[in-house]
Amino acid sequence: MSSKEEKKLDDFIRKSIQEAGLEKPNPLMKQQVMQMVKKQSQTNRIKALVPVKTKIILAAIVVFCILGIFFAPENQLSTPLFTKISNYLQQIDLEVPKTFMYGILALGAFIILQIPILKKHIDNNY
Repeated sequence: MSSKEEKKLDDFIRKSIQEAGLEKPNPLMKQQVMQMVKKQSQTNRIKALVPVKTKIILAAIVVFCILGIFFAPENQLSTPLFTKISNYLQQIDLEVPKTFMYGILALGAFIILQIPILKKHIDNNY
């Protein structure tokens, strides 16, 4: 485009804008937008996945189990499950401390407990 054509196009656009005028927003628009933002921010409250009562109960169970391990006689701690695992590990010639086995079992128990809690949370919210 030549500079004359650009100038004619520019003049045409300026006249069109002046004839149509510019829209002015409603004076209450800012207040309305702020009210909508406040409503949306209030509705999106984040709730804890695990309630406080459940956390207290789980903590009490863990403390009880730890105290039971320290104060229970040695022969009561050996259960058939631990015996089978110990026999299998002895065949492999791999020595694993009992505390490690307790930790792995506790981790597995927490994972198994967590699955239904997360499923319920997802079903309720999505």
